[in-house]
Amino acid sequence: MIDLDKISFYDNTTACSLDNNLQQLSRRVFKINITSIPEIENEEQKKAKEQLTFNTTYPLFSLIIEQLTIFSTLQKSINVNFLEKTLEKKFHKYLTDTDYNKELSKLRTYVFNRPNTYLFITKDTEGLPVINFAPINRIKFEDDKTLIIEITENIYRVIELTDFKDGLNWYDYTVEIRKKTDKSGSELIIIDKPTVIPYNKKYVLKHKPFKKVGFETYFANIKDTIIFEAIDLMKIYQRDSDNFEVTKLYHAFPQRSEITLKCNKCGGTGHTLNSDNDEIECPACHGSGTVTIKNTAESIKVPALIPNDQRPYMSEPIVYAKTDINILKFQEDNLKNIEKKIIYFSTGLDNQAINTLKTATEIIENKIPLNKKNNEISKQFAEFEVWILSVMAEIYSPKFLDCTIEYEQLYTGKVAHDILTMIESAKLNNLPTAFIQNLYEDLVKAYYNDKEKQQIILNDGKIETTTKTTTEKG
Repeated sequence: MIDLDKISFYDNTTACSLDNNLQQLSRRVFKINITSIPEIENEEQKKAKEQLTFNTTYPLFSLIIEQLTIFSTLQKSINVNFLEKTLEKKFHKYLTDTDYNKELSKLRTYVFNRPNTYLFITKDTEGLPVINFAPINRIKFEDDKTLIIEITENIYRVIELTDFKDGLNWYDYTVEIRKKTDKSGSELIIIDKPTVIPYNKKYVLKHKPFKKVGFETYFANIKDTIIFEAIDLMKIYQRDSDNFEVTKLYHAFPQRSEITLKCNKCGGTGHTLNSDNDEIECPACHGSGTVTIKNTAESIKVPALIPNDQRPYMSEPIVYAKTDINILKFQEDNLKNIEKKIIYFSTGLDNQAINTLKTATEIIENKIPLNKKNNEISKQFAEFEVWILSVMAEIYSPKFLDCTIEYEQLYTGKVAHDILTMIESAKLNNLPTAFIQNLYEDLVKAYYNDKEKQQIILNDGKIETTTKTTTEKG
């Protein structure tokens, strides 16, 4: 057991700030940080921006997560081996009963927008494994063998590893920590330590039961999002989108100019005399001395003839300032360009492919860069999932042996157009049928991610020699 009295809670501001920024960009319900520029914005514009701003990066973030987790919709092989085969079936049933896939779905999201979240596995009251998540702002201490999580004020959960024969054992307990002042005036941490027992007395663990979910390293023990290359662009996109909303508002309500006439009741002075001969504010013009149109039902009465030396400044009684709509076009185009860059840096898709993003079972003509990224992420995710299942299986039974997971890999060969050219060339040169058939199979893979759809098309033999037939999408 560690001496909790000697542990000082550390400052993890950097990791908290990183995760908070990512959530600002990825969550619709999160309160948005407004970027104001005092040098060019007045208070009125700042207030308008605060009222109009909404999270415009949320749809982008969601689209990117959807595209970079296509691998999760494909088949995968899971092998969790125990000394007894019956345990394998029971363990898989346990995973299904506890909605294991729902926890994996959370993990896939957190890898993008909360990479410093801790996933830790503990036992329930029946001694069965349970997956838990703790955001970084609740982590008060962490090292290789200790994790301290804040539950509520003064109450903390401690997961503590200890060497146990040839492996690891661990303690999982809650502890109350309070501060008080001694006679010298200094603060002491008083810990009401409960009596705890290790999880497993008869066998050891090969894996520690807690780990950060992020794959990319920011620095030290701080994790970064997988799409770190696009994050700064997303911040610019949010800022420019805020400015665009304000610009639209000002152009929707252009400044109005109108000819004013001298008030007939007060003669333009703005005041009149009451029955007691006291000066009061003119009830007709309310002190302005002029008459203007207040609504569309009113009219301004003007004399039929106006002397040359009293010609009005404007030729019309009311005019609206002409707004420059070019700025709106510029801002809109700017946002579109930033959006394309964000998707490109995140998914590898070019501008043409961005406009035809589809799901895993549909066609993306140039989806190979996206497939490569999915394959890379799936391998990282498989390694993490192996760790999860290994810890859970160790808790489930001491007869656990090992675990392997492999996700189906997406096609990363030549693009469809190049394959068609090769097929035509092969036929012209009378190359072997088997060679051409292999090219046809590659062509189908280049069009479709879904294995069943690939097989249906190959079995039906509907792919002909002409470009017209082979480029049909559906």
